[in-house]
Formats: sequence, C-alpha cells, structure tokens
Amino acid sequence: MVTILERESEATPAIAQKVLIVEDTADLRAAMDVTLSEAGYETCTAARGDEALKAFYLSQPDIVLLDLSLPGMHGMDVCEAIRRLSNVPIIIFSAFGDVAEKLKAFELGADDYVVKGGEMRELVARVGVALRRNSTPREEATDVYSDAQIHIDHTRRLVNVRGEAVELTRTEYELLVTLIQSAQPMPARQLLRRVWGPEYNSDELVKWHIGRLRKKIEKNQDDPQLVVTRRGFGYEYRRPSE
Repeated sequence: MVTILERESEATPAIAQKVLIVEDTADLRAAMDVTLSEAGYETCTAARGDEALKAFYLSQPDIVLLDLSLPGMHGMDVCEAIRRLSNVPIIIFSAFGDVAEKLKAFELGADDYVVKGGEMRELVARVGVALRRNSTPREEATDVYSDAQIHIDHTRRLVNVRGEAVELTRTEYELLVTLIQSAQPMPARQLLRRVWGPEYNSDELVKWHIGRLRKKIEKNQDDPQLVVTRRGFGYEYRRPSE
C-alpha cells in the first residue's frame, strides 16, 4: 500500500527547480511561496514588475508565475521582456479571465494561464507539468525535417519558414512538430494531451496557440495553407507541394 508520505515523496522534484513568483499581494505571495516550497521547489519572489526582471536576471529561474496587475511594470510587459530573453515556461496567474486578456498573454509568449481563486494544488500541478514538458527531450525520428516551405533542425530546435528564421516558443514548436509527424488530422483534445499533458482539459489552449503558430508560419493567417483545420477531424499539417 502506498502511503500519503510516499506519494508526496514521489511528487517532490529530485533536484529542486526554481520558481520565480511575481505577485504584488503580500498574503497571496506568501501563500504561494510556502505551498511551492513545501512541494519541493526553490522559490524567489518579486512584488513589482520592474523587480521581477531584476529577480529573473539574478536567480535564473526554471519557471515564472506571473501576475498581471503589477506596480512598476505591467505583467504583460514583463512577460514580453522575459520571452525575448528565455524560453522558460511562463504561467500567468491573474484575477482576470476574459478571452481578450488570455489571447494577449499567449501572443506575448505565455505558456499557460490560471485564474486566481482556484485551489493552490492546481497551480502546483500546472507548475509540475510545465517543468516536465520543458525538460523532457522529444525523441525525433530524424535530426532534420524539410519541405518546400519549412525547415526544422530538431537538434538545435531551429525553424526556418520560407528561408527566414522564425522564433517559436516551446509550445508552438511542439505543436508544429506533432502535427508534422502525425499521419492523420489530430483533434484538439488529442493535441492537448500530447503537447500539454493529461492534466489539461481546455481545448481553448490548443485553439489559441494554433492561432499564434499560424501568425508566425503562414503567409496569410486568415487563410492558412500549412496548419489547416479539417472540420470534424481536427488540425492537420498540409505538406506543401514543391
């Protein structure tokens, strides 16, 4: 029989990974700090947006939990600045859950968006999933993929579209490679499980990130020719003809 202590031991990271918590409300920041520390993570905190960037430079965290309504510098600007520097996972932790704000956060490079008010253990679970995704190497069939429009160097995770280098986040990269390697269209729920993991249940995450991917690789994102939607079947990478 597996005891609670054994379960907690299994869930605790073997090597403490560092979480940067950016939250201006002192009580909530302290609660997140304690909860993540008890889950086995090393933590550092910031209460302002400008402090967040300094903390990021100094601590080099493995993941960032980022509030949006921050003094000093808005969380969206912090997200954009961090994403220009690094591909570490960024989880937005905000009191606002409207679609427009989520879309903007994903557009700036956030990997996940959690609305405040839920259980803290859900946040801890999201942190664990994001870190596992970021640290687990993908097994590639070949080192290089190439067609008439896209060239991918899997070893270095470099993507060129029509001869131009394109910066993809890890999530965008995983979506693109998963679709390229699939022999058939993939429903949103299947993509969600493959790219994000079984803990996720929101198909909207797939839709929003597919939209971001199309903006970067399609000639016209409103008329996609590479990542297409097969109504009733899911998303498909349509290999261009020579």
